[in-house]
Amino acid sequence: FVSEKDTTSEVMGQLALNLMSAMLIAFLMFSYVQIYVSDTYLLPTEYHLMGIFLGLVVGYKLLDALCGLIVNSVFWSSKQNLQYLKAKVFLGAMEGILLLLMVMVRVYFELSTVHTLISFVFVLVVVKILTFYKCYVIFFNQRGGFIQFFLYLCALEIIPIGALGAAAMMTANILKVNF
Repeated sequence: FVSEKDTTSEVMGQLALNLMSAMLIAFLMFSYVQIYVSDTYLLPTEYHLMGIFLGLVVGYKLLDALCGLIVNSVFWSSKQNLQYLKAKVFLGAMEGILLLLMVMVRVYFELSTVHTLISFVFVLVVVKILTFYKCYVIFFNQRGGFIQFFLYLCALEIIPIGALGAAAMMTANILKVNF
């Protein structure tokens, strides 16, 4: 998905920021689980739990991209698909930058977990709103596409995030030590 205008280093930088975003989301999940679910787990170290969360988030992002490519290739042109993929990678990179700032404030200024979670939800909502807007502009600009747009958002944007949160909570509950 590299065009003549984009350089390879630009695309690699954006993909690295997307990976950083996944790591930061995994760190925030880990922080939440450590404080609100349990401190002790059936794993040798906390890094294993963070690695499991990282695997969940990377799997979510890859599955989201794959489902989006399959559905979009069925209904729209390759130009529109490429434009949407570029926008999604860029928005993921910007999400990574915003999450990095938020995690740095949490670590260095000891921001409370509640405020961190509120900030995380705010960043996630802003990125999803921008994703919805780009999706609407690229795919559903014609008249009468509102119902199709609503179904698309539910199937490919909103439900996968809920599934990721449920998978993280189920994983944490399965791995915690019950006394």
